[in-house]
Amino acid sequence: MTTISTTSPPWIEAAHRLGVARERLRALSGEVDVLRARARALAAATDWQSRSVDRYRDAMTDLIERFDRIADGFDLADQDLDWEQQRLRSLPVDLWR
Repeated sequence: MTTISTTSPPWIEAAHRLGVARERLRALSGEVDVLRARARALAAATDWQSRSVDRYRDAMTDLIERFDRIADGFDLADQDLDWEQQRLRSLPVDLWR
């Protein structure tokens, strides 16, 4: 992680922190993608013939749907952070002096 000079305008520090937050979100999103893929592979590889397997399938389907909602939330948060980061970058530098 890079450091910001204490003499930098506040908007530079804010933009930097937004970038760091976006990096963290992307890393977490990648982890969720791996878990989603593993859950889907397990669900696809299971023989769906018995009642107990039906409960397993229902649980896996619920887990996959939850991962999907989490991933969607990460994507929305990243978009929000990106928008704010771009907005800060577009501010006139002398505004914060």
